[in-house]
Amino acid sequence: METAIDIRRTGAQSIPEVCRLRQLCYWEDFYFLPRNVMSQSAEAQALAKWLEEDPGCNRLYGAFAGDRLIGYANAGWGQEPHEIAAGAVKAVELCNLFVARQWRGQGTGLLLLQAAAQDFARLGAEMLILSNWRSAASNGFYRALGGRLVGQQRRTYANGEQVVDFFAWQMDQLLHTLEQRVAPYLCGSAATDGLCKNGPTESGLR
Repeated sequence: METAIDIRRTGAQSIPEVCRLRQLCYWEDFYFLPRNVMSQSAEAQALAKWLEEDPGCNRLYGAFAGDRLIGYANAGWGQEPHEIAAGAVKAVELCNLFVARQWRGQGTGLLLLQAAAQDFARLGAEMLILSNWRSAASNGFYRALGGRLVGQQRRTYANGEQVVDFFAWQMDQLLHTLEQRVAPYLCGSAATDGLCKNGPTESGLR
């Protein structure tokens, strides 16, 4: 039987689950970084503070299978690098997007990104931006969605140098791409909110 995945905006009640999932996914995805990340409790405090700073515009989205959180994204207003190559448009920044490994390849990440993009498009966002480690597998996810490389930053650690890529999308183009990419994963009719657990897997996409 298909398992529906529900994507919805959430809040402080999901922070403990979000932080547990983030730490689990972080070291799977960013294994090349030194292990000096904050504790779960410190991350929970930082995320709660971020949500409280601007509750209308700093937003948290969860992907749920039943009552279980299997993925999340958070986004808020942002800009850079250099005010998106001097375009100075109104841009939303995708701060994080993580999906539990066993739930990847089923459209969950796509729909989380779509939820954030649609939300901020209604608030007037013209562009979506994010930063991502070049060595991470998720870099291919964003490139496959047509992200335009607008900047890079080199960071040096004890175990070597890593490159951060900065991506940007025009909002209307991103929404069109996401609508096409999400469609194969939708359960039943267009009115269905969930995703099918056993959707097709597309290389480079979550």
